[in-house]
Amino acid sequence: MFSIGQTLRIRVGPLKGYLCRVLAVRRYDVAVKLDSQQKVLTVKCENLSELRVKASAMPFKYMFHRPS
Repeated sequence: MFSIGQTLRIRVGPLKGYLCRVLAVRRYDVAVKLDSQQKVLTVKCENLSELRVKASAMPFKYMFHRPS
């Protein structure tokens, strides 16, 4: 499930590809705020995906870090 403040990407529809931040999580949908616009939307959970960080965007010291 998603958590408040998490950055997500919209997967389908006219806003496909837009980045947004979670404002509220409900049972079947999530209230998000679009990063590129000052809009608040309610989106079904299945239409959102977690943002994945590319390895090249990570600082080098974290790429091979093993938890103790």
